[in-house]
Amino acid sequence: PPHLANSIASPAFITFVRDKLRSCVLVIEDAEEILKDREGNADATAVSNLLNISDGILGKALNILIIATFNMEKQFIDKALLRKGRLVCEYNFGELTYDKANSLVKKLYGENAILNLQKDEPRTLGNIFNMEVIQH
Repeated sequence: PPHLANSIASPAFITFVRDKLRSCVLVIEDAEEILKDREGNADATAVSNLLNISDGILGKALNILIIATFNMEKQFIDKALLRKGRLVCEYNFGELTYDKANSLVKKLYGENAILNLQKDEPRTLGNIFNMEVIQH
């Protein structure tokens, strides 16, 4: 949960990762607070711990992969996290093409389902997964 993401700044977190998460995938949802550039108001310890467990000597020993989701512009992420070899992959979950949206609708709601969004609604995952929800 988002409130636990800040525990990454704790010195005990490195010990936890070392003892419990070797050769694992660590998924951090809503990671904005721990990815922010250290030059701003971010927690420098959290960024340092992420760098230590994902790269360098400790990173090699732990063999851990980190997946972080965030909802902010990439320009606000600490530059050290974006260096070559650290950021292996990124994906922006933006608006889907019409064909991809229709394909997802058929998987979720059945082969006879049709894309049922209002004209001004973008074809995003959130809108498609909640297509049947009535907005008041």
